[in-house]
Amino acid sequence: MSKQKPPYQVRMSDELYALAQAKAKALGISFAAYVRLLIAKDSNDSVHVSHPLPKGQGLST
Repeated sequence: MSKQKPPYQVRMSDELYALAQAKAKALGISFAAYVRLLIAKDSNDSVHVSHPLPKGQGLST
C-alpha cells in the first residue's frame, strides 16, 4: 500500500482568488491548471500541465 500525499494548499486574499478565477475562466482552464501554468512559466521549466491552453491562447505578461 503506497502512502498518499496530502493536497498542496496556498492561502490568498479573496480579491486575489477572484482575479485568478476570472483569468482561468477567460482562458478556459481550471483554477488549478492556471496556477500550475503560472508556476511552470515562472520557473522557465517545461513542466507538462494537465490542461494545456487552447491553441492560440497564452499568458501575456
